[in-house]
Amino acid sequence: MERASIVVVLMIAVLIVGCGARSAPRETQTAEAQPEETQVTEPVTPAPPPPPPYQLFDASRSIEYARQLADGIGYRPGGSAAEHQAADFVAGALRDLGCTNVVKQPLPLPNGATTYNVYADSPGSNPNEVVVIGAHMDSKGGSGSPGGNDNASGVGAVLELARVMRTNPHIPTLRFAAFGAEEVLQGYGSGNHHFGSRYFAANLGLMPGKVIGMISIDMIGVGTSFYVNSTLAAPATFAELFTNWTERMTVPYTFRQDTGSSDHEAFEAHGIPSFWVEYWDDPYYHSPQDVAANLDPALVKQTGHLVQGFIESLDAADWQALDAAAAYH
Repeated sequence: MERASIVVVLMIAVLIVGCGARSAPRETQTAEAQPEETQVTEPVTPAPPPPPPYQLFDASRSIEYARQLADGIGYRPGGSAAEHQAADFVAGALRDLGCTNVVKQPLPLPNGATTYNVYADSPGSNPNEVVVIGAHMDSKGGSGSPGGNDNASGVGAVLELARVMRTNPHIPTLRFAAFGAEEVLQGYGSGNHHFGSRYFAANLGLMPGKVIGMISIDMIGVGTSFYVNSTLAAPATFAELFTNWTERMTVPYTFRQDTGSSDHEAFEAHGIPSFWVEYWDDPYYHSPQDVAANLDPALVKQTGHLVQGFIESLDAADWQALDAAAAYH
């Protein structure tokens, strides 16, 4: 009885297992074929890179450039080997800042020497309009002056403005320039000066775009009074825009019509609205004591911030008004 029960149980178990083994294939054979699922991947558009961080004029960087010119190179009258060294220094600094279009423009001087202008462009959203921001590299011939304030201070500011404005948005193309032989050429009379900027302005037609304004930065590190100067040989449009900005920034200033004692003179002679910014007076002017150690960081900072803020504050309508006033094409 017990053995018979075991046999019956085993037979039932075999039947159950066999049904299970055969039933699965039957289900597979009778089931309808299902299409394979295809996953659709949407194309991914890469996010644009974030804009570069906004840059602000740094007086310490500007003064370091001035120190390398005045203390490192020293006395550099127009056409001298030292002035040539200064031109190489400026060209190298612009390249280090990422400028790929640096130009060294040679020009002859009446004494048979050669001087250079150095410049580079930072294209704006309207590349057809150009504003020149410039300063002279040489120091006064015959003075032995290393030109810390006159005018390594201006060249340092131009280079620092080139650094900050290369990445900050701006409308016109900015042409950063260092001019050779601005000072009176020793032994050639008081009318022989501004050779670099006069040559530069006379050859603007060989450069891209229309120059609609020029800012000369000359002697900004020593003094008690801030001056905005213009010869008024060209429309005063640019100078007026700048003095309006200076008033908005509550910076005390004096405007004066000058006889052309800096590189703005050459551009105004071609009908380009221009002005010159400076601090005055300088007790070390044209002397061996004009060293970079005398430069006041607060004055350099204020000038740099004023010029940078001014350029960035003007809208397309302001630049169009300046374009209409500029005679040079």
